Amino acid sequence: MGRETREEARPGQEPDSKKESKAQKKKARKQRVPLGRHRAKLAVSPDLIPRNKVGRWVNDHPGRLQQAEAGGYAFVEDPHAKVGEGTDRRDRLSTKISCLAGTREDNSPLRAYLMVIDKDLYDQDQKDKQGHVDEIDKAIKEGTIASEDSDDVEHRYIPDKGAGIRYKP
Repeated sequence: MGRETREEARPGQEPDSKKESKAQKKKARKQRVPLGRHRAKLAVSPDLIPRNKVGRWVNDHPGRLQQAEAGGYAFVEDPHAKVGEGTDRRDRLSTKISCLAGTREDNSPLRAYLMVIDKDLYDQDQKDKQGHVDEIDKAIKEGTIASEDSDDVEHRYIPDKGAGIRYKP
């Protein structure tokens, strides 16, 4: 009988070829996600959002993508991008990053597209939105909630012009 030769390793160590094969197997194996666990379905790599930009998913409702572009948003494009936890859900017919976001009323698929806007424009938009919220808060505090229908004011119950309303944001 012939004597077999093998590579000797110290206890607790494996030859390099075994280490590589285990690492390759682990990398190739899919990450198991338990059922019911929170998943980052719309997560994207931070590398896809350029510096000084803010990303946002925009649903493809009629006219919505055009409104976003008119407001300063631009599509994020990358033919190799992965969306979600390790799955590629991008529309393969376009380099625009998108994923299924649900269904329309006619049961056709609804897609959401990843778009970005300059951080300065985003901050200005948020400031404008907050100004509107502040006006509503002021009206609530004063008991003079604005209405398009002037007759509506007569039909509301606001005791003592809102003197009993206590508001602490």
